[in-house]
Amino acid sequence: MAAHPTEIRPRPVWRQRPDRQWRKQQQQYASAVSGGYTFSRVVAGNSFSCGLLVNGSALCWGSGGSGQLGNGLTSSSNIPLAVSGGAVFTEIYAGAGIGQYACGRLDNGTALCWGAGGYGQLGTGTSTPSSIPLAVTGGFAFSELATGSTHACGLLANGSALCWGSGDSGELGTGGTSQSNIPVAVSGGLTFSHIAAGTSYSCGVLVNGSALCWGTGGGGQLGNGLFGSSLTPTPVLGDYTFTRVTASSQSGASCGILTNTSALCWGQYAATRDGNIGQMGSGVNQIVATPTTVAGGFSFQTVATGSQHSCAIVAN
Repeated sequence: MAAHPTEIRPRPVWRQRPDRQWRKQQQQYASAVSGGYTFSRVVAGNSFSCGLLVNGSALCWGSGGSGQLGNGLTSSSNIPLAVSGGAVFTEIYAGAGIGQYACGRLDNGTALCWGAGGYGQLGTGTSTPSSIPLAVTGGFAFSELATGSTHACGLLANGSALCWGSGDSGELGTGGTSQSNIPVAVSGGLTFSHIAAGTSYSCGVLVNGSALCWGTGGGGQLGNGLFGSSLTPTPVLGDYTFTRVTASSQSGASCGILTNTSALCWGQYAATRDGNIGQMGSGVNQIVATPTTVAGGFSFQTVATGSQHSCAIVAN
């Protein structure tokens, strides 16, 4: 049996400081992606990235040991490579955390996934990895997808939500903790307008603007005022009307944008309850299990949460 390829990590850069001491650091400035491509969207996973060209074709680059580049190989690449199959995608998504995989959505709503599959996160009916895109089982027409660390979720045109992959923490929202290699319905018969998937938890926005989260909640990331998990969707506290929410694919805070364009954040999965390192943007290093306003009075268009930080695009 062939040996599993060794994952390639970014090569450190050595620089000399003015005091002539040396330190190891990663590249800290913007660098153009090779090839002169015109991208409509770029997403970043765990040690790899993918981009969607304006013609709908997909390219990926970086670590490829689990097949997450989607080119039929399990080798890494430091330049963009075409995803196999020639599919024309309308959207592309990259998982993060330990689940090195990606998914894409076609114009007809079909979902294709590739890469690591040990938790069933490809939704193909098995837990086998794939280095080429494979259709998510069920023939569903998705209007939106969300890729967490080891599970994924999708919305149908009627607003119902399906999830698949790891379920140990209740992140599939079925009321149980079983892994599922195929899409299964989120409990409650709810009608969603948006969904997000993170590390062992998920969140969604209903058509009335209220937000719900489910799965692991030990860091307050469910926003329900508790530091505990929930196997079914539980309301985020507060009389808020959200347009979008995020669920961190590493261990950061959850955030959401309201209809008035202000942003709220809550929770932090990996830190202690004594405080965080500022990723909620509230001006106070304290973990809270309920939504807290991001400081500054900004008008936000989008917000994204990383492992230990958050970023957003302002409306101007």
